[in-house]
Amino acid sequence: MKKRSLIIFTLLGLLLSSCSKTPSTSTTSEDVIPTSMSASVNSITLEANETIDLNEHVTFTFEPSDTPNKDVIWLADAGPHLELEGSMLTALEAGNSGLLATSVANPALTSRISVNILPATYPVSVTPGEGFTVTGLSERYNEGAIVTFTVTVTDETKELDYVAISDPDTVFISKDPHKFRMPACAITLTVVLKELGASYGYSLYNIRFDLGEYKTPRPLETSEDVLATFVHEQPSEEYITGVAGFEKLYGGGRGGSGETLWYTGDMLKFGTTSVNGYISLTLNEVIDKIKLTGYTTKVTNKIRVGDAYSSDWETPDSDNKTTLFTLSELPISDKTNVEAGNDGTVEISFTPTSNLKIAMTNKVPFYLTKLELIKAGEGGSVDPGIPSYTVTWKNYNDDILKIDEEVAHGTIPNYNGPTPSKPDEGDNSFIHSGWTPEIVAVTADATYTATFVVKDIGDGSTPNALPIIASDFKSVEYGFYPQTVVTNNSDIIQLNAIEIPSVNGWYLYHSNYYTKVVANVYNNESYTFNDWTPIVNGKEYWFKCERIKWDVISSSESSYTLLSSVLLDSRAFYSSSNNRTIEGSTIYPNNYKESDLRSWLNNDFFSSAFALHNTSIASTNINNGAATTDKVPNQYASPNTTDKVFLLSYQDYLDVNYGFEAENALSSTRVCKTTDFARATGSYVNYVDSDSLNNGTYWTRSPSSKYSYAVWNVNSGGYLSAYPIDSQSHSVRPCVTFNF
Repeated sequence: MKKRSLIIFTLLGLLLSSCSKTPSTSTTSEDVIPTSMSASVNSITLEANETIDLNEHVTFTFEPSDTPNKDVIWLADAGPHLELEGSMLTALEAGNSGLLATSVANPALTSRISVNILPATYPVSVTPGEGFTVTGLSERYNEGAIVTFTVTVTDETKELDYVAISDPDTVFISKDPHKFRMPACAITLTVVLKELGASYGYSLYNIRFDLGEYKTPRPLETSEDVLATFVHEQPSEEYITGVAGFEKLYGGGRGGSGETLWYTGDMLKFGTTSVNGYISLTLNEVIDKIKLTGYTTKVTNKIRVGDAYSSDWETPDSDNKTTLFTLSELPISDKTNVEAGNDGTVEISFTPTSNLKIAMTNKVPFYLTKLELIKAGEGGSVDPGIPSYTVTWKNYNDDILKIDEEVAHGTIPNYNGPTPSKPDEGDNSFIHSGWTPEIVAVTADATYTATFVVKDIGDGSTPNALPIIASDFKSVEYGFYPQTVVTNNSDIIQLNAIEIPSVNGWYLYHSNYYTKVVANVYNNESYTFNDWTPIVNGKEYWFKCERIKWDVISSSESSYTLLSSVLLDSRAFYSSSNNRTIEGSTIYPNNYKESDLRSWLNNDFFSSAFALHNTSIASTNINNGAATTDKVPNQYASPNTTDKVFLLSYQDYLDVNYGFEAENALSSTRVCKTTDFARATGSYVNYVDSDSLNNGTYWTRSPSSKYSYAVWNVNSGGYLSAYPIDSQSHSVRPCVTFNF
């Protein structure tokens, strides 16, 4: 006990003696504050969807060099291009952005790094094999790029049968050389050879037609349109070389009404109840049999099939080179059969020919979903010489979902079983996101397992809907409308899992609204989104519903006149060029008061754009008199109106007080860009002239003084010109009065 007391007193004495010393003036390393910092790079280049750890790509040099705390805090520029979590940086979409690194030890020290984001690229690979070489391929391609390559067979006993593409929605544009348009996914090509001179003896085609947003069959106008619906199925040979003639053929189908209504694509409708439809195909082989797959509208349906040049078409049974066939064995085209995919197949024989005609005879329509052409003297698609394999589809827990047997060599498996699911784990629920490994053309038995991601749609909070006035008072952000396309695949998977829409039929996801639309590109032109991704007509896209930005073109003590800074949508001014009579008065087609466009602006657009908040929009008395048009007098001038949303007039766009040039000539003061959404839904844009890229044409409210069917518009170069009122490709640039 005494020994312990002695030790304690000794320690206390040492401590007290040390405290009595004069404090040291030397500096430890922990006290060093950096006075400067510099980054190892001043710019970073990434691809969209690429993620990097900034700590592994950027280092910093500090002065003094013995600065102990060399940590930095990262901050990304606001905008849609980057996502930053700690030091993990993800490039979201193509464009330019930046980062700011701030020293933890001395927050006054910062370093700016620019970030250049390139459009995403995707790899193209070839399944290894013997007896061939593939040349001309690059390792990666942008979505929409034309991929071109050549297959050379090096085995003298073999020849090229076909090349399979791993993505089932991607098809070859040409095959000599092979060309296809790159999708937004990795592609694996599988080269399939066959014995030299070997023949399958048949040619198989699936009918492919995308109805898009339409709910009724669309008439096919050209032979090219018809030929494009015949998609060659592998493995088989290609016999069809062209369409020699056709009448009353429609892409897609529709039937029933009310609860029995159905409509779908991927079929050809032949004829109507008043006109018989037909198709004539030129072939590079002589055939004597077809297998026709589809539906009939009645069991009494009769068609004639055979040589297109037979005299039977004029005088039945005159040379007997055709066959009259009743389609009673085909399923009826009702909602139950069509939605279940229960099409049927019939086999029809006839005199050998290389010019095939298929025609209705009794004005009873039928629907074609698949056509097999069988070489004269051959048996068709039942060919024991073609190897086949078993494909097994498993859920995450190895439960077998479906087994596909006799999958032909070289074909790409397609899962059509029950939707894979995974039970919740705590607060996490799951979404089926795909399969592992990547699905490729089969060359052996294969097993694919379903993959999942955690469902994450946010906390349900909605975006702030109150107006935002810029600090310079030159612009206002108010209202919401679909504008920018969603390209992040993770976001798309999550959005696809949301079942119940919210406001306007939009979908709430992470405090933002989104909508999905099937692209209907003007004239099927080669337009691109802002990130240079090609817009594929008929493809479904998600768009973010963003704040509408308005330019302030005039102001008073209590209100602003606002003009949309971008072109938001496209609409026809009026649907018909015929005069109308309303309450005893003649109404010309270019009358603004009675136009379809004014009605849409003040009803559909207003209720949609300002669904979250609209109390700042005032009703405006609009002068539609001749003085606001190109000429006085103007017999087509409309009566005045009172509107929530309106268009500027011809004279407004020549008003220097609104910021426009007074001369009607090409002018940058009047040009206006289209949004991704507008471009995908029918707006015309200039995509040839780089100076006017993505500029659209848009309506004024002013009728032409010369023609009752024309209205003044602003073209892509900023010049005012008159245009027919029924053009659906003209964009809309709304105007509103904004009250403080």
